[in-house]
Amino acid sequence: MPVQSMSRIISYWAARQADRVAIDHEGRAITWGEFEERTNRLARAYSELGVQPDDFVTIALPNGIEFFEACFAVWKLGATPQPISAKLPKSERDQIIDLGKPSLVVGAETGAFEQIVSVPQGFVPGEHLSAEPLPELTAASLKAMTSGGSTGRPKLIVSAQPAAWDTDLPYLEIPQQGAMLVPGP
Repeated sequence: MPVQSMSRIISYWAARQADRVAIDHEGRAITWGEFEERTNRLARAYSELGVQPDDFVTIALPNGIEFFEACFAVWKLGATPQPISAKLPKSERDQIIDLGKPSLVVGAETGAFEQIVSVPQGFVPGEHLSAEPLPELTAASLKAMTSGGSTGRPKLIVSAQPAAWDTDLPYLEIPQQGAMLVPGP
């Protein structure tokens, strides 16, 4: 299979196994079909809030289904997820946001920032938004991680890898048809 954008990975698996569980977290599970539809609607909501291709979107959500939905919705817009700990103190979170200048912060209270749109944990896109697939877009960077480094000041580490991969090849030791523990963000 040729390399596909991260924006198409969920569509690929949903077309092949829509009723199979994609994510199971703390007793709650969603199928590939549900994951595809939910991330399409969420991507459209983020787009309405101003997210554009190659923007950074800060994701400050705890581990769980909502975190993965946010990341894939961002990739579906051709934007770059910038995951940070949901437990960061406000002062550290704000320094990272000042550095990254995201177009959206997911997991912060609405109105938390003067110049940046934010949506809280538990944000649900409007029912009027389509769950149909979006046009294929590929972000220039797979992710933008943060580090305090040796100085204690936040740094943004932007991946040089585009947000794409070949679904037939192993990626980061992730099993294609099995289970995986994700200890991050």
